[in-house]
Amino acid sequence: MGDTAKETIAGTATAGVWTTIKAIPEEEMTGPVNARAHYDYTGYGGSADLGTGFDSGTILNSVMRSHSGTLPDWLRLDAAKDIQIKLDSSSYGLSSKIVLTRVYPDSA
Repeated sequence: MGDTAKETIAGTATAGVWTTIKAIPEEEMTGPVNARAHYDYTGYGGSADLGTGFDSGTILNSVMRSHSGTLPDWLRLDAAKDIQIKLDSSSYGLSSKIVLTRVYPDSA
């Protein structure tokens, strides 16, 4: 296994629109097995103190999975392998943050 790499991405979404916060290279999701990456993520949508504005889980083989068993309706991995959020300012605010730990392969 390769070295881990941690990345924190924070930003502001556009209300009611799916906003890409991180594009994951295609080869890391569907390429040769030795080129695929595994990510652990922790995501915050709107406000970290809202139970509905927090999620954590994994991304592997083109699939995003939540540790809770169900992805929240504001977070997804789209067909292009981009991590996206869609926030409604009246329920969450528009701030977002995701912490990604890339477990393998080597990040160099």
